[in-house]
Amino acid sequence: MPAGASPLRPIGLRLRLVGVPQLLAGDRPAHPGSRKAMALLALLALDGEASREHLAALLWPDQEAAAARRNLRRELFRLREQGVALAEGASGALSFKIRGTVSALNTTAKTFQIGSAVINYATLASADLPANLANGQVVRVKVKPQQENGQWIATSVRSGERKVDDHDDGRLVGQVTGFRSATDFDVNGVKVDASAARIDNGPVKADSRVEVRGKVSAGTLVAERVKVLDGSDDMIRGVELHGTIGSLNTGAKTFVVRGVTVSYAGSVTYERGSEAQLANNQPVEVKGALASDGTTLNATLIRFED
Repeated sequence: MPAGASPLRPIGLRLRLVGVPQLLAGDRPAHPGSRKAMALLALLALDGEASREHLAALLWPDQEAAAARRNLRRELFRLREQGVALAEGASGALSFKIRGTVSALNTTAKTFQIGSAVINYATLASADLPANLANGQVVRVKVKPQQENGQWIATSVRSGERKVDDHDDGRLVGQVTGFRSATDFDVNGVKVDASAARIDNGPVKADSRVEVRGKVSAGTLVAERVKVLDGSDDMIRGVELHGTIGSLNTGAKTFVVRGVTVSYAGSVTYERGSEAQLANNQPVEVKGALASDGTTLNATLIRFED
């Protein structure tokens, strides 16, 4: 993103198509990353939804289908880096989505807020809403790309609880996003059961940042150890990168993301892919710890992005 540009977020985002297309975060211009990204948003705003195949063909008409789809994946990844979330339905159509905590719930007007965004769910049947919708509940909302009367019109509202696969060796680092007690809480939307866990630097609080290790069973991380992180821990353990792979060296087991050298020579967990699928220009999320040289990131998790 250019220096000085406003970071984009899904809430409060407006697309102006009169004259030169312009994306606004509040009342300030915000840059979506490229002209193609702006064109992508404009197409969605005009058409409501569009399939990946349709968008790729419109935006890259002179390229073969496979190359056009790769370009589209790259632009979608860049938009996500800027905070612009796009949802994909069963038909493969893309539209906007918002995830966050419900506040200012008005069951008469059938509205609630996520941050400053007002969500209108009047068109949805009760059966299509999360059970016992209430303030403080984390939800995922798919909305029409254009606001109506200053409100986002919901086309679906689902529980924001993240689903994770069963795993014998689970590790999670993040912010407590749901707090019921010091041994029953959520981290980044994942339910944690710490009733039998060793807890270091505790107790866990509603605003804690934690590292959790244990076993994932039925969508819950059953913790064996929980560490409440302080500022110094975050500096060395909370390193996270998003970007595309460059300078891949399969011999040295290194690549570069956003100017940072990443080593995947150690123990790495791969999600949505494998080591064999690492390739230049592949969008990834990398988590790990800085090496003693202070410049190399030793990866502990590599997640393949679309």
